[in-house]
Amino acid sequence: MPINRQKLLLIIPVCAGVVAVFWLQRLESRAVRGETVAQSVTAEKTGLLSVTNPSVDLAPELNLALQETNPIQRSIQFGRLLRQWFKENPDAALAYLRQMSAGSEYTEGLMTLLPDIGKNSPGRALALARELVKNNGDQAIYSALFDQFARRNMDEALHLLELVSSGPARQTALRALASHWAANDLSGAINWAQQMTDDSERSVAMEATLLTLTKQDPNRSLDLARQYLAGDALDRVISGSVKQLTLTDPMAAADIVGHMPAGSEQTDAAIDVVRALSDKDPENAIAWLKSLPAGDAQKLALNNVLDIWSAKNPAAAGQYVAQMAKGPEQDSAAARLAEILTAADPSDAIKWAQDLTSDSARNAAVSGIASKWAQKNAVEAAQWAMNLPAEFAARNEAIKGAFSYWALDDAAAAAAFVPKLPPTDQSLAIAEIAPILAQSDVPAALQWAQGLPTAQSRDTALREVIGRWMDNEPLETSHWMETLPTGQTHDAAAEVMVARLTDTDPPQAITWAQSISSVDQRNSRLEAVATAWLKTDHATAWTWLASVNLPAETKSRLLAQ
Repeated sequence: MPINRQKLLLIIPVCAGVVAVFWLQRLESRAVRGETVAQSVTAEKTGLLSVTNPSVDLAPELNLALQETNPIQRSIQFGRLLRQWFKENPDAALAYLRQMSAGSEYTEGLMTLLPDIGKNSPGRALALARELVKNNGDQAIYSALFDQFARRNMDEALHLLELVSSGPARQTALRALASHWAANDLSGAINWAQQMTDDSERSVAMEATLLTLTKQDPNRSLDLARQYLAGDALDRVISGSVKQLTLTDPMAAADIVGHMPAGSEQTDAAIDVVRALSDKDPENAIAWLKSLPAGDAQKLALNNVLDIWSAKNPAAAGQYVAQMAKGPEQDSAAARLAEILTAADPSDAIKWAQDLTSDSARNAAVSGIASKWAQKNAVEAAQWAMNLPAEFAARNEAIKGAFSYWALDDAAAAAAFVPKLPPTDQSLAIAEIAPILAQSDVPAALQWAQGLPTAQSRDTALREVIGRWMDNEPLETSHWMETLPTGQTHDAAAEVMVARLTDTDPPQAITWAQSISSVDQRNSRLEAVATAWLKTDHATAWTWLASVNLPAETKSRLLAQ
């Protein structure tokens, strides 16, 4: 039917108006997005911040806060003062932050000020981030900023990403955007990540997206990770998915762990799974862990099973370890279970250890008992260890372990107990006590060493004290040694110095060796230095040997090398 000319004249303007509105909206939308970035760039250039009280200067108070020794109080005081100053004079607060050295408080300052600036001037905040980030720890500011931008407006956040250069900063920003996007629109986040042309950035965005998904649907996260990721990124998403799956379906998680490549990711996942399985059925957990590769993963998994099992049924856990095949695995398990039992009741642990049929497992258990018991009561542990039969292989290790913890808890008391030990046991305790005494008070340690009752114990203690002192303060030790008169203390110190210098400075080692008063000790040290020197500089050592005063038989043997 023909269209009425008058109606047509009315319709055309209406249609034209609709089209015009549509295009105006499109243009306005683009203009707004362009304006956002343009405004951000302008803000970077101007850097204008609102000042409410320019006379305020909190620098002296901030300096004082940074001198606080308690790290928690220091952080609280510093953050409070910086925030207060920023409210009243932001440029002055920023100037103070600029002159700070890198460190935890500096990073705290970034995380305090820049997100506040980013609320109204995102471009300014990003410009400051580029200027102020000093190390990898500071890169976290990009995560905070882009999480803030994404929560406000995802389109704006994507445009602001253009202001961040490639590298760690951009990757941190990508992770923040992907995590927020995935939490609200998973398919959109996946599509965005897939479309990235840069391989490393696509991997970062996809990994962050799927790590967010693991909390909602770990099985789907696994499927997508295998489809889109590779290498470390794939391993991390698998690990995150397994961790989440362990909470709801530990057997399904166990199956995945068994197919993970050996390494720290598999070990961590295995521990999570085995603990979940142990809560329900420890024997089932042990059956599963045997499918893991032999080594650290299996050992740590078994230790975790024993932790849980012994809390519920210590007798059953003890019986399992006792019936294990003899060897390193049983020894490791015996040491661990002995520690667990000792924490509850040392007498129960001792009784269980005594019934073990494997000598090596029993020795491992005894060492575990001594170590754990000493943490609770070093005196009782030391006395128990000393009363072990002399032929018992683990006796020496038990004594050393007990005195090691005793020295850490009360070095003076442990040192005073040494003379009460049988002479054959004193060197074991001295080896643990002397370095700790020397660490805190060298003169007191030397006085203690020189006052020990036997020549052998004095010599052993002096060597240990001087050796630790030399490690910490070699110049002071050397000056002190030069003041020593000829005698036992000088000889012990000289032997330690010779041992330290033999490989690095043979001529100096020889000088110290020749100062030893005991002829036998002196010749023994000179021979040791010559033997080592001949291997590194045969000609020089041979020339020296030809003129040195050593027994003819010793010299001939060395010159023949």
